[in-house]
Formats: sequence, structure tokens, C-alpha cells
Amino acid sequence: MIEFKTIGADPEFALRKDNINVPAFHYFKGTKQHPEDKGNGFAILRDNLLVEGNIPPANNLKDFYKNMTFIQDLINSIVNVDNTTIYYQDLVKYNKRFIYTDDGMEFGCSSYNDAWSQETKPSPVLTDTFFRPVGNHIHLGYEMKRDDIDPMQMNEWLARAYDYFVSLPADTIHFSKERRENYGAYGSYRDTKYGVEFRSLGGYFLQRKYLTWIYEQVQKTVEFCKSEDNCHKLASLTKPSYDDYEFLGIELLDQVPGGVNLEQPHRRNNLLGNVVEWQII
Repeated sequence: MIEFKTIGADPEFALRKDNINVPAFHYFKGTKQHPEDKGNGFAILRDNLLVEGNIPPANNLKDFYKNMTFIQDLINSIVNVDNTTIYYQDLVKYNKRFIYTDDGMEFGCSSYNDAWSQETKPSPVLTDTFFRPVGNHIHLGYEMKRDDIDPMQMNEWLARAYDYFVSLPADTIHFSKERRENYGAYGSYRDTKYGVEFRSLGGYFLQRKYLTWIYEQVQKTVEFCKSEDNCHKLASLTKPSYDDYEFLGIELLDQVPGGVNLEQPHRRNNLLGNVVEWQII
């Protein structure tokens, strides 16, 4: 059905100094229209109050990890001049003196697709909140091996599979209800000329310890969607749910990064009304 080609990202980062979230415009001049070109496919720009990094596509884990760590190290080297550092979170709160600025009131992202409602969703309205969602957007390049399947249909299936291999497992470790309800919804994606952009993962998972996991889970997403039967199973579902793992033939615990401590269970209702009954360590 499909063959993996490349993986890239345009990760967003919050910046923090002395326990205060500070805006990217203190340190960077690049914009979406005119990003700061750092050479070799890397770029840095302001995205609202966050700093966004662009990396070149990679076709293997080593290069993906190298690219993702290089852009973070580059950003840190610029902001560390006054002890500011990257702050890994899905949702961050800013002081109103930063919110009520040109950057703080501008949200330049365009609409995106919802794989579950099969609708196009508009960019969120952020004028009535001091919080800003942080995205860890993953770009998958692939080659279609069949002419009878619309790539846009494949992207919808891939976005649904991504939730089972990435989004739902990630939520067992770090769950941001506000981001899931706003700009990090399950099944959010964009069609691209090279494949698809997954938009459901948040900035918390930009930490180095999760980068290999992201790469491996994207590979699993592609492998799963090589089966037409698997794609039809995904198409039969109406929303992402932990209850569907057995139906899909996927073992949830195999998708979770790190270990699972079953001796210290906890219960947490997530956005979908399910209950996760284990503690991640």
C-alpha cells in the first residue's frame, strides 16, 4: 500500500526564565513569512509567543534524532545568554504583558483536517486565554504503491493509526486536556505534497528521551497501514478509544515509552471518558 520515505518535524518550544514563560520575540526575529535560515535545511522562527524550529527530512533514526537535537541545541545556545532555556510542555501560560502584544495576539496557523469527524477545522481562537498550546508536528513522507487509493484517504487512515501508536500511548504519560480540546486534538493532520503532517503530539514529547520512540512509532503507523484490512478496521471506528486496541490487534503496552508499573495503579479519566489504570515510570 505505502512505503516510508522520510520523517521531518516543525517542533515548537516554549521558553522559560526564572520560572516565568518568556516570549520568543525577545530572542528571535524570524517569522513564518521570513524564517531565520540556519543552513542545511534548518530554520528558526517566531510562532505566536513560541519559537519554532524547522528541520530537514531524514530517512533513518540516526539522522532524525540528530536533526531534532541539533535544532534544540541551537535554540538553547541563543537563549542561554541570560539563563533562558527550552521548557517542555504541551500548554504554557504567559503573563498578560506578553499576551497583549502583536505576537501574542497573532495565531498564524491555517486550518487542519480532523480524521475522526472528517471535517476541516479552523485555526483556534486564542484571544480570550493566557495559555498557548505547544505543538510537536511530525511530517511523514511516503510513496503510494497503489493507484486505486486516494492519497488523501490514506492520510486519514494514517492519522487515525497515529492516534493508536502515538497520541493515546502518549496520554498515558502526559495528558493535557486543554490542549486536546483546543489545538492538539486526536486525529488532527494536514495533507502535504510528500505525504502527511501529524499534529496531535505536544511539546512535552520533544524531550530527548522520547525522540527515538517517536521515530519508532511512526514506523509502526506506516507498517500498520500497509494492510488494507487494517485500514478498513480504522475506517469502521468513530472515535479513538483505548477500548479498540484488541479489535485492531495492537498491544497498548507495547506502544508506551518507558516502563509500566502495575504495582502502583492510578485512575485518570481522559477526554474520551476512558480510564487508564496504570502508572508510567
